[in-house]
Amino acid sequence: MHLALKAYATGVTTAGLLLLLASLGAVAAWPFSWSLPLLLTLALLCTIGAHLTFQEHSGWSTSADTVPHLAAAFLLPPGLAAFVATLGELSFGISHRRPIGKAAFNASAVALATGAAGQVVSALGGPQLLTGGAWAGPLAAVAAATTYYAVSASATAGAVALDQRRSFWQIMRAKTGLKAIVEVGLGLAGATLAVLWATAPAWAPVLLGPGLLVFLAKQTLDRASRRSRHLALTSAVGRAVAGTLSPGRAFEAITSREVRDTLRLAGLALIPLGDPPAFAEHLACDSDQPLLRLAFAQYSAASRCSEQLGVHSAPAWLPAELQAAYPGAAAVPFGVGGERPIGALLAWRSPHAAGRARFTVEELLVLETLADYAAVALETARLVREAGEAEAARRVEAVRELIRLKDEFLNQVSHELRTPLAVIHGYAELIASGLVSQPERVLAGVREIYANSSVMARLVDDLLETLNLEPSTLTLQPELLPLAPWLAAVVEEFARATPSHPVETDLPPALPAVCADPPRLRKALTNLLVNAVCYSPPGSVIRVSAHPAASGDVVEIRVADSGPGIAPDEQERIFEKFYRGKHGVTLSVRGAGLGLAVARRLVEAHQGQIGVTSALGQGSTFWIRLPIAASTSEPGPAAPKLLAARSSA
Repeated sequence: MHLALKAYATGVTTAGLLLLLASLGAVAAWPFSWSLPLLLTLALLCTIGAHLTFQEHSGWSTSADTVPHLAAAFLLPPGLAAFVATLGELSFGISHRRPIGKAAFNASAVALATGAAGQVVSALGGPQLLTGGAWAGPLAAVAAATTYYAVSASATAGAVALDQRRSFWQIMRAKTGLKAIVEVGLGLAGATLAVLWATAPAWAPVLLGPGLLVFLAKQTLDRASRRSRHLALTSAVGRAVAGTLSPGRAFEAITSREVRDTLRLAGLALIPLGDPPAFAEHLACDSDQPLLRLAFAQYSAASRCSEQLGVHSAPAWLPAELQAAYPGAAAVPFGVGGERPIGALLAWRSPHAAGRARFTVEELLVLETLADYAAVALETARLVREAGEAEAARRVEAVRELIRLKDEFLNQVSHELRTPLAVIHGYAELIASGLVSQPERVLAGVREIYANSSVMARLVDDLLETLNLEPSTLTLQPELLPLAPWLAAVVEEFARATPSHPVETDLPPALPAVCADPPRLRKALTNLLVNAVCYSPPGSVIRVSAHPAASGDVVEIRVADSGPGIAPDEQERIFEKFYRGKHGVTLSVRGAGLGLAVARRLVEAHQGQIGVTSALGQGSTFWIRLPIAASTSEPGPAAPKLLAARSSA
């Protein structure tokens, strides 16, 4: 930050603080009444609104806190209105780990804008404007909202102009038009909220509930949007890697500007591990960290698992020069065929990123995928060198087919996310903008937001569950499980949650016990029940039964439905990841094709078997066969040990 910008930010911060102190000193002389519950409610609404940010055109964004800010300007003394607005902005800065200077500047700009709007309202007549029948009230609302926007936009435009060395009026022109209309419109919605409070104060606190639900829906929407961007990014990089036989070009795609911008990285490096190195180091960065790269290369992590290098602090093996200004980094070693890693993808962020330097689980998954692409590129190049052209072409085509299938899956997941995302965004925007004010319509919108966010959450859970069920990461915690009462409890819970389909059971009380991990086995059985409901007509019966097999060493659990049935040529493939049937009603049922794949992986981890008996037009019966525990009174160590060995293979 150069000197002029620092001086400007200091000036705005000082002005905001002085205005706040002067206005607070005049609270006692304010001729109108206000209450502590009103103050607390508006402070909470300001905090919620500050976290509801919506993107506009030309890179600008609008925050929904304009609504409670203008409501406070009408209902509270100007000093208190500026105070509650400042609290909301500071809470946003703290939760997002903003630098102290930037958080103070933003809070001061908000205090200036809200205080100015409050002064306009007080000069024109104060809260009495809210209950009068003349046009003075609406005109005062327009004047206050315009004043609020003019002060807020001017403060921000001044900082942007100094930072980018552009004309102040050029920045202000970019902030007029649609943004001005939106901001003033939100201000008028705030005045309407103040009218509601003045005329029906008992109803006003009820807005906290929808406001909180909109906030939660917006958080879900933001997370889903990030995941969608990550899926699109890995899909694009995968296509680029699949389209070339040159490791250098593949590395350029993996470390491209788009990748670094999406993941908020200061740099990416592909570092060779081992002697002799399998490839030359590849670097792409905005700010290099040569000491970090050298230290990691010397450290030469041998694990194939991704590792964050010092989530809370720098690792001890870093040189002293980096200990004081650790940038935040993640390293993902990669190799081929389970051998010792031949390289690592090293990513780092700026030391000035503050709390944003830490990598999330989703970002680490993206880095792992990019590291896998690097391994694919190197292995493809090796095959081209060592094999004949025909054999190399065949293997390259197999790699491309795998990437094509992955792209199809990513497109399918994106399609499944797009519809609920559109519904959530539409209802959240209507509620946040104040276009929907009737309580029953707000409640209906919130219900739609909740239902569609639940659909997205289930899809993401299935995807993450699939990623976590790889043999190297799946770990069971087996215990002796009495099967009859456990099955009855699981089925009863599912039946209560799914009233559209009655569930009948045939569970003999003398069922033998099995050695299993209850949560994992519950997931497998629930996936079969959900599958039965999805493909059965509403009102049709789902039948669950369990009996020891004729051989006497396994117990069989069955889930039967009245659906359209499964063609013989698909009865094996439906248990594959991302595969969905091609016949009849299958195409009209939404899903990503993960439920049965997850169930098979979990059942096989228990050394069991899963399958289906079906014919077109005659329904389907899915079955799970599990080994009976060696002893029902005192479990022996053999079964748990065997399960653990199987899961870590």
